[in-house]
Parts: sequence; structure tokens; C-alpha cells
Amino acid sequence: MSDEIEICTKWIKNKNAHLIAVDNKVVWWESLTGKARDEDWQKISPAELLRILTFTEMDTITIRHIITSFQECDEVYELSANSHSETPKNVFNYMSKIPTTREEIVGEILVGYIDDIGFKGLFWAQIVAIYQRIIKGQGLRRVNKFQTKKILNRYFTIRSYTVCDKVGRMLINGKLQIVVIHRAAIHEHKSIVELTSTAQSRMIKKVTNLIELNKQGEEL
Repeated sequence: MSDEIEICTKWIKNKNAHLIAVDNKVVWWESLTGKARDEDWQKISPAELLRILTFTEMDTITIRHIITSFQECDEVYELSANSHSETPKNVFNYMSKIPTTREEIVGEILVGYIDDIGFKGLFWAQIVAIYQRIIKGQGLRRVNKFQTKKILNRYFTIRSYTVCDKVGRMLINGKLQIVVIHRAAIHEHKSIVELTSTAQSRMIKKVTNLIELNKQGEEL
């Protein structure tokens, strides 16, 4: 392996980067500010990556070195997509490639439970409170309101729910409320349920049990 290939390969592995041929883009998941809420897909062209590597590492690196390194790392994709479904191996699926944290797993399991039980609509504040209580019970790091919204909204979108906030808030009991509602029931205000404290505790217990089963599955 040449020094140029070694340098390119190290950069690719450190960033967990991917090359999408049709888009002519190198992509990786990172927060450029260091803040978790700013994590997103970073996208640059191979030519821009070449400038980075020749300026910071070795001025003899070429585009061919970069492409060869991606090929050897098996990180070259023909096409890209944003899909909730499984895509062919030659298609880079942005949604499935986002790294998953324990906090995100909690969000995924909570939203999945809400959908599986059949809730059509719930109050956002109650869902956030339940999520935060589960996070605390799991001994995980505190998730701020921006990251909480990002995590829950991601999985609600996958499950065909809409978070009705800002101008989309619904007038319920004489007050504009932020709610989460299934798209099939978007005009059915009566489908929105306010959970009692007992129902909230029951949901926390059920979801916590599902999280423990998920952990056991990962250990097998």
C-alpha cells in the first residue's frame, strides 16, 4: 500500500465516510460545531477532499488515490436515497446509515410502542416527559429539548405521524396545543388522547421492558 493510499484510507475510516458515484459526493455523519443537535450529513466533492488532503497531509495525493481507497474500503455506492425501507446494496440509504445512540434506541422503541398500541394522537408534552423519564431510568445522558425533538420526530416520521407544532398547533379545550397525530387521523381532533398519570407510568414500564429485551437481543 502506498503512503498516499494509506493516508486516504485512514481519513475514510476515521470519518466513516462513503463515496456516492452518481452524486459525485463524499459523505459522512458529523457535527461541525461539536454539539449533538448539529449532527448532520456532511457532503463534499472528491475534488474538495483532494484539496483537504493535499493541503493537510501530502501534496502527491490524487483523485485516483482517493477513489481507490474508497474502493478498497468497500465504501463506493452507485446511487443514493432517503428511504424507510431496505435498499439495494449499491444504493446508499441516508436514513439507515445514521449512527444510532442509546438515546435514539429509546426514542425508536417508545414511538414503536405508541404506534403498535394504536394511538392516533397524543400531546407532545406528555410524550417528551415520558421519554425523559425513561432516559433517566436507563441512566443515560440528559437529552436537551432540541435533540429530544430531533430524535422523536425522526421515528414519528418513519411511523407516519406528524408533529403539529408552531403554526400547525391544534385548538383543543380552548388552547393551541402541540400534538403528535397519525397522518390517517390528521383531521380527527377527537382521536387525540390525554394520558392519565397511571397510563403514563404503564407506558414507561412497558417501554422499559422492551428496551431490556432489546439489550438482551444485542448480547446474543
